[in-house]
Amino acid sequence: MWAYERFMSSLNHYVLNRAYPEGSMIEAYCTEEVVECCMDYLVDHKDRDDDSFHRAAHMYYPRGKPQMLRFWIMKEHKHRFTSWLMDLNLPEGSTVEEVSLKRLASGPSSRVTTWQAYDINDQTFYIAAKDKKSVCQNSGVRIDAIDDVTGSKITYYGFIEDTWELDYGSNIQILVFRCQWVKHPQRVDNYGLAIVDLTKVEYKDDPWVLATCIG
Repeated sequence: MWAYERFMSSLNHYVLNRAYPEGSMIEAYCTEEVVECCMDYLVDHKDRDDDSFHRAAHMYYPRGKPQMLRFWIMKEHKHRFTSWLMDLNLPEGSTVEEVSLKRLASGPSSRVTTWQAYDINDQTFYIAAKDKKSVCQNSGVRIDAIDDVTGSKITYYGFIEDTWELDYGSNIQILVFRCQWVKHPQRVDNYGLAIVDLTKVEYKDDPWVLATCIG
């Protein structure tokens, strides 16, 4: 995918009013740029009483559109949380919880164990490459999640591209799937099964999911 196409995909998520898509994109993009500028300003300046800073933040605040603000907050949270947690430099601690938190904050080992098939949740999952060589198709996945914008429960469908086991040391190994998500199903067949088109992919910026959460 070209850089322009990736950028347009990001802009499409900003559209909340289908009657004026360009206006939604412009307002959301300006909001994101200004807030990021303000965050960099706060890092570089201890004095937070600058009137010009407050006026700029207030001018571009998405009044009347809390969904847009929540979407941006969740996006930034996912991008910045791990580096923020690592920068805390947590102490080792003595309890199991403290040791586990320290290991997770330090990040996993650079050496990753990969699997073509894995048994979890009483099910066997294949990656898509293994599916192509097998009679049984076991790479399809489903997960129930909370939408960042509306807060409602949504079921996402996709297929597994990679299976990684992350090693955090101290007997902490976490299995994750790298999935390719597809557009929400448009209809359900006579047996109550959702019909999806695996060629219509979406949500490329959020492929990873805990294997224990997959259905």
